[in-house]
Amino acid sequence: FLAYYGGGGVSRHLYGVHLILWSTAVILCICRSCFLQLRRIASIRSYLSATTCARLVTALITSRLDYCNSVLAGLPAEQISRLQRVQNSAARLVLKKRKRDHVTPLLKELHWLPVAFRIHYKLALLAYRHFNSTLPSYLSTALCTYQPSRTLRSSCEKLLKIPKRNMKSVGERSFSFTAPSVWNSLPASLRDTPSLSQFKSCLKTYLFRQAFECWLTLWLPAMMILCVCVCACAKFCCIYLFWL
Repeated sequence: FLAYYGGGGVSRHLYGVHLILWSTAVILCICRSCFLQLRRIASIRSYLSATTCARLVTALITSRLDYCNSVLAGLPAEQISRLQRVQNSAARLVLKKRKRDHVTPLLKELHWLPVAFRIHYKLALLAYRHFNSTLPSYLSTALCTYQPSRTLRSSCEKLLKIPKRNMKSVGERSFSFTAPSVWNSLPASLRDTPSLSQFKSCLKTYLFRQAFECWLTLWLPAMMILCVCVCACAKFCCIYLFWL
């Protein structure tokens, strides 16, 4: 697209606008098709068990959310939240919860990674396949193994070189930037996993902890404060009724 629009600043601006419009259209199509399938599943939900409904949602909804989701890396949180609402609705449907129920415990119970972490999962998996030479050539050529000019502590680590970006809004969304960024952020023990199947299992466990332990860190203090306030109010009411 840059070759088509030229190389000037205006052309790059047009490319960024084109990319945002394209990603918005793709996300709208995904959400429209997923909600259609959710309405169809909801019409027969009373005849399905939770396990069967979860498998049906995985086949018809999750597969659409995961298909080529690595191209959505780096998009604004507003765009990713649209896909997250689809997953939230699917979790409530599987577990027969109300629309107002908090969805994070539901995702944790189903062992589903949130959409943003599913994108990171796909990027890390593609980066791992780059090192064992199973990645297609048109993607492998976009990645470059990090090789320092002199002997450093990081020389023996499996790292990818993060290229310099020309545009912050568009350059950070390219596969050559997002995949190395996600891969280099993983622990060294995870990057050195010997087999692909073991790497998938360990990667999902790592991302699952990243997704839901952060939620516990944020919500536990708030819940403790709420419990203290409720206890104080109950104690005040008891004293007030006693003096009456």
